[in-house]
Amino acid sequence: MKKTVPVVGLVGYSGSGKTTFLEKLIAVLKSRGYLLGVIKHTHHPVDLDQKGKDTWRHARAGADVVALASPNGVTLFKKFAAGPAPQEVMDMAVAAAGDLDLIIFEGYKKEKWPKIEVYRHAAIERPAIPAGELVAVVTDTAPAGPAPHFGLDDTAGVADLIERVILKKECAAMSEIKPEVLEAVRLAAKEGRLSCTQARKLAEELKVAPKVVGNAANELKIKIKSCELGCF
Repeated sequence: MKKTVPVVGLVGYSGSGKTTFLEKLIAVLKSRGYLLGVIKHTHHPVDLDQKGKDTWRHARAGADVVALASPNGVTLFKKFAAGPAPQEVMDMAVAAAGDLDLIIFEGYKKEKWPKIEVYRHAAIERPAIPAGELVAVVTDTAPAGPAPHFGLDDTAGVADLIERVILKKECAAMSEIKPEVLEAVRLAAKEGRLSCTQARKLAEELKVAPKVVGNAANELKIKIKSCELGCF
């Protein structure tokens, strides 16, 4: 039976910082052991290679599929008369990589799948996303609306949300509690308390899962308040 790969879209207008954020998010998810597919959508025609190069000439001559194989990978270019549907691109990605754990789309704002919006205060406008499709907002502005909000550097927090909401996994500890984690949590706490935002930021700085920070807080009898994701 064909496996259904979970999908999440990352959307935002040019200049929002979505590609930079996605680059960091990919690194976090890969560090947690996931096999990822990332698909970028563009409205502009593209060529496989530079003008005049062999593969460019093959495609220009009429080849329907052109592949460029090298020691470190394969680039595949397939022609479509009217542009491929997202499902067709997904099928190609799965065929190429096997059992992907997650596919992240950058773009495709109109598709009906869970979306994470990246938005900067300086932006002129925001994409209109139906409330039922918006699972998180990554922004440098104050929270507004029911979707969880994350800072532009909080890739660990967004990765946790993807695990919980998209991959349907419980947030789990990725390593044992180390002395430096205990000390960092102790120093960050004020009057025996630590906010969820502070805890997520601390986890990102320490390069550990939020649950590790939560376990350290429990060990130190420090309360983490206002947790939005249930990871602590």
